[in-house]
Amino acid sequence: MVNSDVQENKMVVVPTGHIVVNAKWHSSELTTLLKSKFKVLLMGDIGTIDLYPSTATGLIYLPESDLMVETSCYKKRIKKLHSSTAIQQKYVFMEVNNRTQHLLSEIQQWVVIQLKMKLLCFSSTEEAAHMIVQLVMLAIKPHGNPFTTTSTSANVHQPLDSSVLNLVREFKGVGSSRTGTLLEKYKSVKNIMDAPYGELVEVVGVSAAKKHS
Repeated sequence: MVNSDVQENKMVVVPTGHIVVNAKWHSSELTTLLKSKFKVLLMGDIGTIDLYPSTATGLIYLPESDLMVETSCYKKRIKKLHSSTAIQQKYVFMEVNNRTQHLLSEIQQWVVIQLKMKLLCFSSTEEAAHMIVQLVMLAIKPHGNPFTTTSTSANVHQPLDSSVLNLVREFKGVGSSRTGTLLEKYKSVKNIMDAPYGELVEVVGVSAAKKHS
């Protein structure tokens, strides 16, 4: 058996426009949704990492069913992601509902404050898939601005992509009124997700910032 530490530290090369999914999720609703958007590569030798939206990005996926088991189980998985030397962008996706809400504060404190990783919350599998799709899209156009294109000669902003505007509006706790503020300040989805918690609080308030820090 291959040591799981070796598996997490092994570089997983993800072809452009593809997403690598741990084989344990092969029959899940999440995988089905992702297959409708991109080519999904199922792999069984990537240790405890659940998905690779790109070669440099890995994430742990925690639906309600995983959060309801012994705490040490999912914490071990998160620690593996944190210690990986092959992954640059590290995300934890957590399902938040009436049954898991009480865990949010503790997990947020540990993941965001102590481990310095990104915690993204979702309320449905569809929402989780939607956010993962955005991570894949960012890998496809790493130097592009998914919200607006700026002309360097005239320094004029072109119209915003309506599909991306709709995405930001759907972020939990943000809504239409704060979408413009977020786009004006951070310019891209990646910048929003990488923004420090303290900055997000100033822009969208404590409640929304907790959901996307």
